[in-house]
Amino acid sequence: ENGPKILEDVDFTVPAGSTLGILGGTGSGKSTLMLLLDKLYEIPEGSGRITIGGTDVRDIRADYLRKNIAIVLQEPFLFSRSIQDNIGIAKDYSNFELQNVIAKGNVEKAARIVAHFAKNQKDNPIVLTITSLYGFFSKMLIYWQYQGKDNATLAAAMGCNPYFLRDYQDAARTLSLPRVINAISLLREYDLKSKGVGNVSTDGGALLQELVFKIMH
Repeated sequence: ENGPKILEDVDFTVPAGSTLGILGGTGSGKSTLMLLLDKLYEIPEGSGRITIGGTDVRDIRADYLRKNIAIVLQEPFLFSRSIQDNIGIAKDYSNFELQNVIAKGNVEKAARIVAHFAKNQKDNPIVLTITSLYGFFSKMLIYWQYQGKDNATLAAAMGCNPYFLRDYQDAARTLSLPRVINAISLLREYDLKSKGVGNVSTDGGALLQELVFKIMH
């Protein structure tokens, strides 16, 4: 609210049926623009508007937007900081560590991590955890779909360095293809619930605990 402006003097029209690519460096506002379009962020009054077919997105129900606009956010690996500052790779309670223990099938530690997240929702919002897990399971789905291909082809399809393929190979021992597909379905379901679709009372922390329990059982 009191920080620097992320988007300023942005003005463009995308004709129906066309494709638009938005390029920019880290922190330039690409993801912010899409989150505003899908009403995951609210546009402050007096700060411009986004319209779809001439209708301001402020006047369109959030659940309608999110059912009709698909956003696949990038998996949050490394940004322009140290590894520890980025994703808490050296911490016991982080999205990275949660992903790691799910891949290993460590139910007890996963439960401890999500319990910590539930008690500290401001620092660990469910939307970021779902985004992180969705990115991981999407790559696992590609891993299974490309079985039998050489490592270079597999790494290119997954969009990762071949060095990290070993991590996915290890995870595949725990996460079979049916489990990966089920996890992706659950992540989509709980993403909608976290935004109020089909859920009026359960908070983000409790939803995350339910989600991870179902993924691991």
